Amino acid sequence: MASGIGGGSSVRYPRIWLEINGARMPCISGSVHRSGKRHSDSFDCELAITETEQYGFGLAEWTDFDPQDATVIMSSAADGSDEREMITGSIDMPAVNLREMTVSVQGRDKSASLGEKQRQEKFSNQKTTDIVQKVAKDHKLTAQVQLPDEGGEYAGKQYDEDTAHLILNRTDWELLDDLAEREGCRWYVDGKTLYFEPDDQNNGSYDVVWQPPGTAEAYTVANVLDIALKRNMGAARPIKHSVSSVHHRLRKVFKAEASIPGVGDVLAYQDNHPGRNQKQVERLAKARAKSIARHELGVVIKAVGDLSVDVRQKLNLSGTGTIYDQSYDIDGVDWVIDWGEGFGMTIQGKSAKQGRDVTATTQSWGGKSVNQNGPATKTVPLPPQRPASLDGGSGGVSV
Repeated sequence: MASGIGGGSSVRYPRIWLEINGARMPCISGSVHRSGKRHSDSFDCELAITETEQYGFGLAEWTDFDPQDATVIMSSAADGSDEREMITGSIDMPAVNLREMTVSVQGRDKSASLGEKQRQEKFSNQKTTDIVQKVAKDHKLTAQVQLPDEGGEYAGKQYDEDTAHLILNRTDWELLDDLAEREGCRWYVDGKTLYFEPDDQNNGSYDVVWQPPGTAEAYTVANVLDIALKRNMGAARPIKHSVSSVHHRLRKVFKAEASIPGVGDVLAYQDNHPGRNQKQVERLAKARAKSIARHELGVVIKAVGDLSVDVRQKLNLSGTGTIYDQSYDIDGVDWVIDWGEGFGMTIQGKSAKQGRDVTATTQSWGGKSVNQNGPATKTVPLPPQRPASLDGGSGGVSV
């Protein structure tokens, strides 16, 4: 009997379905891309219209399609025993081919709407958990929040007993990115759930083993089909990233500098973020330095499709005998099912070279003294009050 997808003695028929309103329609082919780094997951499926007519989706329905949610389901077994719901999202574009009588549908997951809604809002006396839950509710998502510090930091600048986070002309996607950097977290949407969790959360690993040939006549042995390795020499350089913040409520200036060793001349960066405390600027400096260094080593793995792989896992590579034998963050996974090509997947991962650890130094000054190294002789003043006329009150010059 012929060897099928994934090896073994029996033929295996990978399958893919598109489910809309409870109607599960078989696809000719399809792919799902899941991202691990601040991008929407996406899908692309091709269906035969003569097949979808029995489910109520004929030519007329596909050419006058109403916006609807869809779920892509994959299985590597003919009986569907290992089927997995890969993605639930909205169909962005149905494209009909009249000669072939097929329809190709493209869509994105539920995070897509986060980049479409601009927010004009002031969050007063609310912590990160409160804001993430409100954003999720506004997009009909369920929030699952886990933070290093219970409840998270208060959002925004602090004045007296008030805390506020003012959002003007920024999307909810940008808001979540800002909060994630502040808290040392990552966020993503899976199905109808918005996850907000520590960036170093351990969700298991996917192991790739490559064994070089023992002799000139022997073959390479690996549990994947192909491995490509690349190195970004710019990201391999020493990195210094400093972040400073003027905190009006505390009348202090906080600064942190994160350093990562490397090869060559130093790459130096500097950011200013008002209203952040010492812990926040240190966390942000480390996160931004690591985000640059992680582009140093890149791996691309091509393998037989495996539904157990998740983008939140680590990718462990071993057996090459090189600097690439280490752990990587998975940036994205593409699963593709095609009648002609079978079931395959591509995994992309990145990481800094092992041993390039980040260290940080911090300093602060201000408070009761305007001189960092001098005696506390006077108080640093707060910014002056705005003229009453600018606040809509009485006084000032009328126009």
